[in-house]
This record gives sequence, C-alpha cells and structure tokens, in this order.
Amino acid sequence: MIRGFAAALALSLLSTAALADAPAPAPYDWTGLYAGASLGLASANGTAADLDFYNYAETTRTYSSSIMGSLDAGYNLQRGNIVYGVEADLGVLDAGRHYEFYGPSYEPCAYCTTSRIGALGSARARVGVAFDKALIYATGGLAFGQVNNRWEYTGVKASDNGWKTGYAVGAGIDYAVSPSWTVRAEGIYYALEATTVGSTSPTNSFRFKNTAQVARLGVNYSFDAKSMADGAASEAVSWTGPYVGASAGRVTAKGGSDDLDDYEYSRNYISASSSAIASVDAGYNLQMDSLVYGIEADIGKLRAISHEKWYDGGYKDCDYCMVNSISALGSVRGRLGYAFDKALFYATAGLAFGNVNNRWEESGSIKAIENEWRTGVAVGAGVDYALTQNWVVKAEGMRYDLGSKTVTENDYRFQFSNRADVFRMGVNYNF
Repeated sequence: MIRGFAAALALSLLSTAALADAPAPAPYDWTGLYAGASLGLASANGTAADLDFYNYAETTRTYSSSIMGSLDAGYNLQRGNIVYGVEADLGVLDAGRHYEFYGPSYEPCAYCTTSRIGALGSARARVGVAFDKALIYATGGLAFGQVNNRWEYTGVKASDNGWKTGYAVGAGIDYAVSPSWTVRAEGIYYALEATTVGSTSPTNSFRFKNTAQVARLGVNYSFDAKSMADGAASEAVSWTGPYVGASAGRVTAKGGSDDLDDYEYSRNYISASSSAIASVDAGYNLQMDSLVYGIEADIGKLRAISHEKWYDGGYKDCDYCMVNSISALGSVRGRLGYAFDKALFYATAGLAFGNVNNRWEESGSIKAIENEWRTGVAVGAGVDYALTQNWVVKAEGMRYDLGSKTVTENDYRFQFSNRADVFRMGVNYNF
C-alpha cells in the first residue's frame, strides 16, 4: 500500500534538510508530549488460502471498507529542522465481508470465507522535517489488530480469532494552528501476520492474512507551550493562481463481476488488488480571505490487476476465473478549502474517469469482456503546504468510483464494477 514510497519519502526528507542552505531551527518548536484523535477511511483486504485444495478453491480474497476512529499519543524531539518521535495509536472499525464460493443457490454463508478486522493499532517511530509550523514525516513500526477469520462449509471448518501483530508504515503532515493544537493528514498501511489453522472433518490446513490501508485526518493537543513566532523572514502566502505538479502513492482497487443469470453458480465475485500510482495534475485556486476555491484535473498511471477463480485445484491459472484491472485513473474536480497561512486544508469532488479491463473466462475462452474508458465520481480531502510562494507539497486521499456496466454474452448478463482508494504525496509549482 503505502510501503513503496514511505522509505523514499524518508530519504527525501533527510536529503532536503541536508541540502538546505544554512538551515535555521524552525520558529515553532515540535519538542514535547502530545495526544489526540483522528477519523478516516480503512480499506481492508482478507485472504483465506486452502492449503490442501479442499473444495477446489485454493485462495479467496475479500475487500471491504469502514470508517475508523482512532486515539493517539506520542513524543517529539526536535534537533534543528529534523524531528524524531515515537507514537502509539489504537482505532476501532468494522471492516468485514463474506466470500460465497457457491453463490446464492445456498443459504447465506453456508459455503463461504469471512475476513473481518475490528481494531487496529501500532507503536511506531517517526522522522520528519519541520518547515516552520508544518512537519512532514515518515513513520514505521509494530502493528497489532483484532481479527475474525472463518472458513465455512456447512459449518465452521477453520477459524482464526484474536489479536495479531505485524508491521505498520506510512507518512503524513502535521500543521500547528495554535501554540497547543495541531492538525494532521496521514496514511498508514497495516499488515498483520499470516496464521495457519488446521481443521478436522476433513483434516485440512487454512492460512489467513489481513491487511488494511488507512487514510485519516486528525487533531492533536501538545502539553508543552510553543512559540508561534514566524520570524522576520516569514512572508504571507497567496493561494490565488494556476499550478501544475506531480505525485506518487499507493492505490487499493476493488473489482466486481456479477453473474446476473447465475451462469456459473455464483452471483457475485469480488476481487482486490494494489498498485503504485504516479500522477500529474494542474489546477487554479482563487483565495477570498481564508476560503480558497479551486478546480483541479489529474491523471495517473497504475497497474492494479486481480484474478478470482471459482474452480482452482487441478486447473491452470485462470482457466476458470474473472479478471478486474485498472490501468489509468483521472478526474476533474472542484476544491474548497480553508487556509491557515501556509497550510491549505481542502475537500474535493467531481468527475472521475478510468481505463478498465474486466473479463469472465472459462476453459481458456472469454465469456464476457469490457475493455474501455469509464466515468464515475471522485471524492477526497487533503492538505497543501507552501514551502515558498512557488513550491507546495501535498498529502491527499481520494476515492475513484467508476460505477458498473452490464455486458451481455450468449444471452447471459455479466455486470462489472470498479473503484479505487488512493493515498498519495506530491509537489506542485505555483505560477
């Protein structure tokens, strides 16, 4: 999820500090103890692998999303422009889904896998670079979560319930709005350890794994008095004007293939995949006092592709499967934000578009295919921070929902759907 660019971000932060011309300590002092709360969206993936090919299904995957509320506490230590810290967080959510491998011909979940996450937390180290009242950081450490995973076949054959550990990595931006209060935008990837569970009647082994990508906004209270002096060199930032930029991040994509006429005994297959995404954007802002109105267009390249098989054991890869993929995502959106001097917090929404390739395959032949550009809706939120009057860094979370389309082949109807959750960080140049 966020793993790919978190390490690169940490290196770039250290390089930025090292190459700065005689950097002076930031006027705002980040040293001290803090605590706070956040609210965001968690995109969860669950994997259940049948290691002994019981019921002809080797691996099933589920995708779900949930609102997540979290509490956090930590300590920062600032040395020049570099800020070191430790932080712990714990959040509650309800991200879970059933995978029906025999479809609606049977009672709900008579033949299914279930993956659910009820809580997520972490204990992480942080390193960042302070730009006056803004702190841009990377973070990583221990993750833990409460899971409920089951494999059911006319009864529970294997279950994996309890607390699991793993790792968490991410990045974000903190901004001081007063001497004691800071706001933040953050993306964290939680990967919990895989667990192998044995079953009886029959004697089989099943492996469960859970991951989640979280994008959230929060507020923290610092227990140490801070100085908010900007210094003589500080200058007011105007957000009005055109800009262009680029960003990189991670996308979690969900694909759906719905057999509307029960052609293959299963009504709806859900797939999930992840990919890096690189995007370019351009836009225009108009500032009126502290409110900033704007319009922005973006387009990005990715490779999010997944296969789901309904017959697995003894068959070649994708002899009996559906495929969902997204190769490009873009949008044209309105933006509305509130400027705190050099920081701009905004919400955004508008038209989404993407290039999709969805297929339903059986015995090596394609039963139905959709390969085209599709439109939908994009919504999100983020924060921009002006390093100078011309250069701005950003952290942003977006959801692209490309809707669904029904394809008819040989009198059978198949409905394909695609959506994607994106967390990315970037840089823009203001003209």
